[in-house]
Amino acid sequence: VCRSLCAKHQLLFPFLMIVREYLAAGTVQMAEYRFLLTVGGAVEDLLPQPAAWIPQRTWAELCRLSGMAGVWEKFHEKVGDEIDAWKAGYDAV
Repeated sequence: VCRSLCAKHQLLFPFLMIVREYLAAGTVQMAEYRFLLTVGGAVEDLLPQPAAWIPQRTWAELCRLSGMAGVWEKFHEKVGDEIDAWKAGYDAV
């Protein structure tokens, strides 16, 4: 099947198959998958940024991600607690 797809879509097909398998197994939740597909939603109550170097849009997405249940819950607090490690990773990219 992958041979008949356009070159720019060849990675999309296996990705979609794996995501569907993870969704069926419960490894990935539908809310997480939806977040991945719809990045850019509005956040009404934006929490204060722990550092000025974090772009406003990135912080808004982190706050939106923190609102999800499970492993992402209160993710913004984890970023704030380890801000130096996140800064090193941010500068490396």
